Amino acid sequence: MNTLVSPHYADFTGVPPTPILCDKDEILHANSSMLAQRMTQKKVTVKLVERQKYIHVWMLFTRLILEARKDLKVIVAHLLSASWAAIFL
Repeated sequence: MNTLVSPHYADFTGVPPTPILCDKDEILHANSSMLAQRMTQKKVTVKLVERQKYIHVWMLFTRLILEARKDLKVIVAHLLSASWAAIFL
């Protein structure tokens, strides 16, 4: 099982809290849900954000989609969090 092929095979030891954003109608929804479940089983805090009837990268369309700005803020806050900052220092 190769982690370069799929994150489902990864060792999640020490992984900081992680947001996963997906649309319920997209082809990757099942994979996103399974990944969130597996990470939770490995004691990783996961914030699974599921939307309905959006395109794959809806959070980039902040002027067109109401929830996009809110969801983009989730991503930005996560990247700026102290737990992720520690990785880059």
